[in-house]
Amino acid sequence: MHILLVGGSGLVGTRLAGFLAERGHQVVCFNRSRPKAPSPMCVYELGDLGEYGQIYQIMKKYGIDQVIHNAAISHPMVFRDNPYKVYRVNVTGTLHVLEAAKLFDVKRFIYISSGAVYGNTSEPVIYEEQKLHGESPYGASKVACEELVRNYGMESASLRVAFVYGPGRTMACPVENALSHAIKREKLILEHGADQKMDYIYIDDCVEAIAAVSESPCLNYEAYNIGGGRLVPYGRVIDRIKELYPESVLEVGPGGLGYDDLGAMAIERIREDTGWQPKISIEEGVEKYARWMEV
Repeated sequence: MHILLVGGSGLVGTRLAGFLAERGHQVVCFNRSRPKAPSPMCVYELGDLGEYGQIYQIMKKYGIDQVIHNAAISHPMVFRDNPYKVYRVNVTGTLHVLEAAKLFDVKRFIYISSGAVYGNTSEPVIYEEQKLHGESPYGASKVACEELVRNYGMESASLRVAFVYGPGRTMACPVENALSHAIKREKLILEHGADQKMDYIYIDDCVEAIAAVSESPCLNYEAYNIGGGRLVPYGRVIDRIKELYPESVLEVGPGGLGYDDLGAMAIERIREDTGWQPKISIEEGVEKYARWMEV
């Protein structure tokens, strides 16, 4: 299968590109810059999502069968005070990719969305049927893009991904922050954060989930949650890091970290259609991440 991966240079995209190529797919990555660790099995085309003509030419050149759209401003805290930029990059860019895909009769369009589409909620478990409500420009842009994808007249699926952590992450990450301090033997004193509960998913699990949807012969739903399936308080992450580094000084007070308050991501849909389920617990994932950071 000829796959166009739009956004193949970030945390998820870099790993996903290589993973799909290793499984025998012809993967073309469209990025603003080359990844730090490009796969020798993939083709990399550089450009900007704001330039529709570039995407058109790539579709024409490579005979794309499927698009995985993973490019966006990808963190709820980034450009929070500049909503125009978030909407211009995320929404307009998605429109350009959708239009080119439809013009060249792409068979399947997969949009990498986010759990941020649910906004703040008191529900203990989040199901895909729940009403969408972005609490930030980032979350609102994801809601808008999902609607565009769903209504553009081709087979599609939006993947609502939980908090991805692990090797290669460059955006702000509470797991990486605490691990970095522990490894460097630096004190970490946070007034708030221990009670912040998030559904974490290790990068390897996330990539395998996206690939499972990509390769599934039949998709019965238009949206799928991808997560660990359970809420983990930040205090539990801190406790695991203290087990790995007994000499570390990590003090985190009660309260949240400023992220949306979400329930655990229900993952029955993706399990039903693909058989996928997460394999790596938060304790194992933190340890794997730590060993990678130590190198």
